[in-house]
Amino acid sequence: MKILLTLFVLLFSSSVVAESYYCSYLFNNESKLTEFKRLDNNSFNKGEILDENDTLIYLGGTVEGYDHKGYRISIIDKKIKKFRMKVLHNPEYEKKESDIIEGDCKVSN
Repeated sequence: MKILLTLFVLLFSSSVVAESYYCSYLFNNESKLTEFKRLDNNSFNKGEILDENDTLIYLGGTVEGYDHKGYRISIIDKKIKKFRMKVLHNPEYEKKESDIIEGDCKVSN
């Protein structure tokens, strides 16, 4: 019975690679770090996975901060280890969007 239960769990449990991308970028001439940590097959700590293939991960999610609310889109290139992200602010704010943030990443599994 234990063997049958173990086989059942192994066959039907979803496997998630717990990868993290540690990315650096410049903001106001200051070096910053951000982490994209996979939480499950559908999301990272920075948003839901909108699309993913062998090369790219597209993330999106609502954000609040710096007196603005909006929607952040992030793109991680798994092959060349780079990222880019931007926030589109809600229409109630005069500033329409954030600057583009981009940089290099290191991967940890």
